[in-house]
Amino acid sequence: MTETIKNELQKVDFWLTIIQDSISGLTIGSTIALIGYFIWKKQNLYSKKFDVYINVISSIEEIQRVITHSIILKKIPHFNKFFELDANIFLDLKKNKILFISFFGEKHNDKIEYFININEHIKRVQFSYEEEDSTITHFFTEEEITPQILRDHKQDVIYKMHEYSKELKLVSKGLKRYALLK
Repeated sequence: MTETIKNELQKVDFWLTIIQDSISGLTIGSTIALIGYFIWKKQNLYSKKFDVYINVISSIEEIQRVITHSIILKKIPHFNKFFELDANIFLDLKKNKILFISFFGEKHNDKIEYFININEHIKRVQFSYEEEDSTITHFFTEEEITPQILRDHKQDVIYKMHEYSKELKLVSKGLKRYALLK
């Protein structure tokens, strides 16, 4: 009888060992899978942010390059062809702007919008002055526009494009920090 009890206890011990090893394996496997999922999720989000950043910056740099080249070298026909033939760059910038703003904040909306509407900014001659707590904007009519005013306005457009582009590129520092810390 003792031999039978020993055999039964060994069978129970065998099945307990299998159950313990199975539960241990499932727990370790689930933990590794969960950690892997969170790492994948962070990496996927980082990749999406990086793709949107690259798309916006490359579109902005292309627009800035063409506008600057057209204004400095006075190749306005080249400038007009750019707007006619390369409307896709503006469409892509509009699409990516929404994602860029959702990833990096609303404060970048005006800067990207400036590049999207660059043709209007160039055609509408205006100067803004800051006095104390307010900004005064003066719009010029076609009769008021002199070559000097037009030249200054175009230089102002180039300067704003450069400043906005530089500010948008600084977002990459946040991407680096995001990749390293999170």
